[in-house]
Amino acid sequence: MSAGLVAGVAMLAVGCFAAEPGSAPPASIAGMRLVYRFDSGRTYRADYADETVHFQLLEPPQPDPPSETLAYTARTLRDGLFLVVWQDPAFHTTFVVDLARREIHASALREGVGSFFATAEILEAGDSVDGR
Repeated sequence: MSAGLVAGVAMLAVGCFAAEPGSAPPASIAGMRLVYRFDSGRTYRADYADETVHFQLLEPPQPDPPSETLAYTARTLRDGLFLVVWQDPAFHTTFVVDLARREIHASALREGVGSFFATAEILEAGDSVDGR
């Protein structure tokens, strides 16, 4: 994963799931699409498949916006609340995705640099389109 995209996803930052009335929140993050914005203004779309997540930078606009697909591990803490972890050569990143509160809490560790924390607002949450 490009250092710039990882930094944007985890460092530089440093609607609620649209369910039908009466339906339960999702029990798994697989199959979901999230659009979220960090305080920095950087906005991302993440499409979660069964074993991979595809990130796309949406804001700020760029002629060839960076994107990356990574393997991830997720645990459901309760319906609509997920712990998501992925790693690349530069970073070890953890998200706590809280659909009910429309927020993501992000933490990244980078060897030699330290840890970074950020919060993002979930702008959209729904079904992923073809896993991307």
